Amino acid sequence: MRAIWTVAIASLCAAGLATPASAQAPAQRLPSAIIMYPNILADGVFETRIEMVNLSGRTQDVKCHFLSPPTCNGTDFFIRLTPNQPISWLASRGTLGTGNFFVNAPPFNGEGSLKCFVVPDEHGIDHQNAIQGRSITFGPDGYTESIGAIGIQRLTPGEFSTTLELDGDTYAQCPDNYHFTFVASEPGDPATESELILSTCDEDLENLISKTTVVQFQIINEFEQLLSAATSVRCYDRKVLSEINSVFTRDTLGTPTGQAIVRGVQGAVIAVIVDKFVTPAGAPAVAANEPALSRGRPARIRIP
Repeated sequence: MRAIWTVAIASLCAAGLATPASAQAPAQRLPSAIIMYPNILADGVFETRIEMVNLSGRTQDVKCHFLSPPTCNGTDFFIRLTPNQPISWLASRGTLGTGNFFVNAPPFNGEGSLKCFVVPDEHGIDHQNAIQGRSITFGPDGYTESIGAIGIQRLTPGEFSTTLELDGDTYAQCPDNYHFTFVASEPGDPATESELILSTCDEDLENLISKTTVVQFQIINEFEQLLSAATSVRCYDRKVLSEINSVFTRDTLGTPTGQAIVRGVQGAVIAVIVDKFVTPAGAPAVAANEPALSRGRPARIRIP
């Protein structure tokens, strides 16, 4: 196990992972007009703290939507952030502001994703690219995973519309594919069963329509041998990697770690791997594996 641990740590560092206890900044470090939280989990065992910060010197109105399977229906709410204001709340409790502090986040129970959109009072780009975010999911025995929200910037000035075109012109596109270094799971050891979190970029929240997309994986082991796998997602899913395909296990992969390229077929997706492994002392550990992003993919989001 020590040799596996050494290779795994080197690979995780190369991937630029944020360790759950020490990560302070989200993966998307640029102020954005849209932020997407891939994973919100509040099921009575696990809880998620949602964090958001207004990086601008002006008040910002933000509209947010929770999406959860199997219906993929959205629950929407508004947040008003004063200049440079951070805010956080527990998903299962929600939060309600008073006075100038206007937040009306309802309690959320179950699992799903969260998308938030700046609703500007002026048309300039600097009035729209304003927010960052992060979610921290925690559970029994110190379990913690910290995941930065994916940020989408506004690229051209203009009036806010309830149809958001992530086309590389009005807004930046969604990532086209994701490059991960992952730790292969060990047979019969649940402490090494890493998980994949998927959510879709395209959403019709106005008409409550969610599309299913196939998600393809190209996997390369340490001998540069190429393997493949596939799954599907409709609005949100969280899967154990070894249940998607045995290629994510050490027996099939043939090496302790591998590289995975993840891409949606019918539409763009958001993807995060939660790595689970065992320390040299035999304690289970977890790290949110935030990937390198490659190229762009058009998407459209319609909100009520």
